[in-house]
Amino acid sequence: MNSPAELITNGAAQRRSFLNNPGAMNPVLPSGGRCACSGVVCGAARDGSGRFFVYSKPPSFCLQPQFHGSFVRLNETNFKYAVMASGAIPLAVAGIHDIYGAPRGVYRDGGLIDYHLTHQFAAGESDIVLFFHHQERIIPGWLDKEYPRRTPDEETLSNVLMVFPAQNFIERLPGGKVPDRTDFTTYIDAHKTRTENWRQAVGLAAPLGEEFLELVESHRLKDVVEKL
Repeated sequence: MNSPAELITNGAAQRRSFLNNPGAMNPVLPSGGRCACSGVVCGAARDGSGRFFVYSKPPSFCLQPQFHGSFVRLNETNFKYAVMASGAIPLAVAGIHDIYGAPRGVYRDGGLIDYHLTHQFAAGESDIVLFFHHQERIIPGWLDKEYPRRTPDEETLSNVLMVFPAQNFIERLPGGKVPDRTDFTTYIDAHKTRTENWRQAVGLAAPLGEEFLELVESHRLKDVVEKL
């Protein structure tokens, strides 16, 4: 199945097929002068509210009072621009103006105000928020990255089950780190090395997924969970 990004440049028929497939859309997060989100592409407005572009209905947490969310339905007209807004990283990529069907404004990557976890995602009091992450630190907003003391409040994390790679595993990866977008500049003249490093990291990580599934299926997950 094509990704939303690939469908930006493909024909209207493929976009229509994608939008009409109830299993095709997954949450993607944009933000900005008015921040954007799309079901999805997501984001947030200047007043701190979230905007979701959805194909059917928004995630349950979107309409929770503390999130101040609202949503706009995805269609063939706004699909391209909603997806582009979800990747419009502040200071790096220009925001998308006045997306069709949404309130007027500039839409950008939603990570500006909601980078990792900043509010409660659970729909019910007994629900668990399963959070797969690439590192141990949880950063509330994009601008908090350089401030280690800034962390989500305890209530936000009270029902979070986070799965992340241990430091001794990361040290085994190429370059001793999880691949990220800085690799595009690090290996600007070594595309083959960058892609080989990525594939090696994926291969090394595969057993971790299998181990996690085994813990779930054997009901032993509770035996290895540690407090955040």
